[in-house]
Amino acid sequence: MRRKMSIGIVVGVVLLALLMVPQAVQAQEGQFRLGTQYNHPFGGLSAIFDVDDAFAVQGILGGGFAGKIIYRVIREPMWNVYGFAGAGYRWWGFYSTSAFAGAGYEFDLRHFGLDLGAALGRPDWVFKPNIELGASLWPGYGLHIGSGFHVTF
Repeated sequence: MRRKMSIGIVVGVVLLALLMVPQAVQAQEGQFRLGTQYNHPFGGLSAIFDVDDAFAVQGILGGGFAGKIIYRVIREPMWNVYGFAGAGYRWWGFYSTSAFAGAGYEFDLRHFGLDLGAALGRPDWVFKPNIELGASLWPGYGLHIGSGFHVTF
């Protein structure tokens, strides 16, 4: 019973995120990023889609799957501060579901004079690392620090 309820929570969060994505058909350049992300206990390949200037949805796949809804509190051209909430299901190592929330800071490496896209011959690629501080809300993992690295195509 508890496992069915846990999976139901995860499916609910993923469906909520998908309801925000109908604009994906009209995606503009710079709205989609691929990379890696780690947030305890989830980590792996990551994709982020910017729904609009304030909201984004993120999916993480690796040893489990997780979905996040991101709300940008401050959005500047070279950096932003955001809050997030999500849920996931982990099957590698141990079976577990988790709900989590927190805040993060994402920045463009060009802000620090590092243009990796131009160095690789792809000036249209933008590299954006992020760092997050969050808390698992259920079943009680406590505080965690996460990080990620994404490329905007």
